[in-house]
Amino acid sequence: MKLLKFTERNTWEHETWNFYVWMDSETEARFRIDIENARKEGMTAYNLSDQEFDEDSVKSLESRHSVTTYMNQHNLCGVLHLPEQYDFKERDPFYKGGIMKLCTQKMSE
Repeated sequence: MKLLKFTERNTWEHETWNFYVWMDSETEARFRIDIENARKEGMTAYNLSDQEFDEDSVKSLESRHSVTTYMNQHNLCGVLHLPEQYDFKERDPFYKGGIMKLCTQKMSE
């Protein structure tokens, strides 16, 4: 399992949120394809980093950065479980931190 940073940029609200999610290599590969397909449709709000993070570093980021408006700038999430299918045009499952709803327990719990 890798801990990777998923970034959401909300240009309307001028906010950027980072979600650190655990995923296996199969989920990572599928997620990268999904994000690239979304970009091709004009959705540029999302990015998945190549850099792996360790949980202690993310917890440090969480504790040093306060809430921007209504959501923390850095968020340690659990293990990512992508839905079988989703359509960014119909209902974006990642919008405004929706990725947190797709994660189960945190690795340290």
